[in-house]
Amino acid sequence: MAITKQLQKCRCSAPTNLQIQINPTNGTVSLTTAHGTKATEYMNYLEPMTTALSATLPEAARDYKEFKRAPTDTQVVIHRISLEATSNKEDSLYTVMKESLFLGQQVNISSARFLQ
Repeated sequence: MAITKQLQKCRCSAPTNLQIQINPTNGTVSLTTAHGTKATEYMNYLEPMTTALSATLPEAARDYKEFKRAPTDTQVVIHRISLEATSNKEDSLYTVMKESLFLGQQVNISSARFLQ
């Protein structure tokens, strides 16, 4: 809520309904933009967003670094792919996924793996 309020205060024209995830193991905070919104629309607001987040934390926990844009390579997770379409081998999964994603979404992939 603090990040949304800060974006509104800064008159950010991009959507303020960001999805926020916190990694419980290392405390990493990830923000995901709304579908169709480019992360670059938030570049001018990374410092104020970090400040807003830090202000909600106890003094001892305020050691977060400024938010930064994630690398631009894309990771896609697919749910409910029929296992009959492929064997349990990684190379077979890659072949099926590569063809399927390219035909359906014009997306080229460099790898595919089973989620464990």
